[in-house]
Amino acid sequence: MSTLTQLPHASPGQAPVQSVNGAAVKLRVEGLGKRYGNIDALHALDLQVRSGELLTLLGASGSGKTTLLQIISGLVAPTSGRILIDDRDQTHAPAHQRDIGVVFQNYALFPHLTVAQNVGFALDMRAVSRNEAQRRISEALTMVGLDSMHQRFPRELSGGQQQRVALARCFIYKPSLILMDEPLSALDRKLRETMQMEIKRLHRETGSTIIFVTHDQDEALALSDRICMMHNGRIEQIDDPQTMYERPRTLAVARFIGISNVLEGKVLPGNRLDGADGNVALPEGHGAQANQSGALVIRPEHLHAVAAEQGALQGQVVDSVYAGVETRVVVRLASGNLLVVRRSGGDAPLTIGSRIGLEWLAQHARFLPA
Repeated sequence: MSTLTQLPHASPGQAPVQSVNGAAVKLRVEGLGKRYGNIDALHALDLQVRSGELLTLLGASGSGKTTLLQIISGLVAPTSGRILIDDRDQTHAPAHQRDIGVVFQNYALFPHLTVAQNVGFALDMRAVSRNEAQRRISEALTMVGLDSMHQRFPRELSGGQQQRVALARCFIYKPSLILMDEPLSALDRKLRETMQMEIKRLHRETGSTIIFVTHDQDEALALSDRICMMHNGRIEQIDDPQTMYERPRTLAVARFIGISNVLEGKVLPGNRLDGADGNVALPEGHGAQANQSGALVIRPEHLHAVAAEQGALQGQVVDSVYAGVETRVVVRLASGNLLVVRRSGGDAPLTIGSRIGLEWLAQHARFLPA
């Protein structure tokens, strides 16, 4: 568990800057909750966002991620708890006083203003001098690769170019915290991947603290320093992408992040799990007691197809999806449970309708209690 400490370099007369595991904390959320009538959109939760990190709020629709972002931005008032930015209580501060930049899903560009005017709008609102504003607009447009398009209007730009304008407009005045609310969801896949790289580059070059909201697991894995996985208004797990993928703490996380093969059953003595699909080995150190219910989670890349009589499980190939570098094979077990096997593009194809066995190394599986 992360430890909260005090950094020694706080300025005299100011509250000391706090840290998590040695990194300064930009945002702290304490006991934050939101209730609409009898519905808890957010159950009281705690969250620390480190200075300079890109934290992704990930979850399905209704998980609470957008509600949390709206409360942080000041657009929605919380029912309980408080928000601290740079150790200053901002719970009831108006949105325009929070020094927060927001990049919206629909870009929110002014159609009657040029690219340069859109980018410089935030500086106009802050009464920045004309010469300084022109210099910063030029730097921001160069940073996002649009320096030659400063006189164009939004209608003359592609979706990706409009998103770059929105990013430049947000980064230009160097807000204390940047919130991005599913900013890439309207773009096609190829453009999304390009913009993901663009956001990572801007984050790396500016050192900004960014909270990024998405329901796209691949986007979260590609972008994040850490992922905050949300489910039913609660935080399920906060970890770096690799830990989140390889060591999910709950079944909700395992099912949402990547593809998971799930075998449910009861724990037997001798490190075994007994379920509808058979009796299989559990990984060492699973920590479960005999007769405890739970699920064994196995990622598709750890499953191997073998002859039917040799496998720990047997099933029938019901589908095969070619995806270039890999082929995803779907196998139906006797119980009706469907498992996915990820095979490299060079492996011999498996015939649909054929019976095969499935094997895996016990240490590559993860047991999660019910």
